[in-house]
Amino acid sequence: VDAAADHAAAALDAVQAVEQAMEKMHENDQMGMRERAAKAAIDRLKPPSPPPPPQQEKEEVWKLCTPTEEDQDEIEECILEGNQTYNNDHNHDDRTTTIDI
Repeated sequence: VDAAADHAAAALDAVQAVEQAMEKMHENDQMGMRERAAKAAIDRLKPPSPPPPPQQEKEEVWKLCTPTEEDQDEIEECILEGNQTYNNDHNHDDRTTTIDI
């Protein structure tokens, strides 16, 4: 009988603890809502902060260098394709341009 009474007392204590926790949670929620509302009202009264300064763009640094063999091949290919396109567009099939690189 004592064990049953101990279990009942423990269950009652657990239920009361849950009820108290729920009440505190509800109070905290209400206080949190009040605090958030007060902070929002204060923030509305403050003058707007100035916009951040614009970020300066980093300048690209260009360096002149001797093209590699791969670069030369690509340049030559672009020139030849450009000439072929120009010739096709302007019907100058009898004219060709030769560029030695």
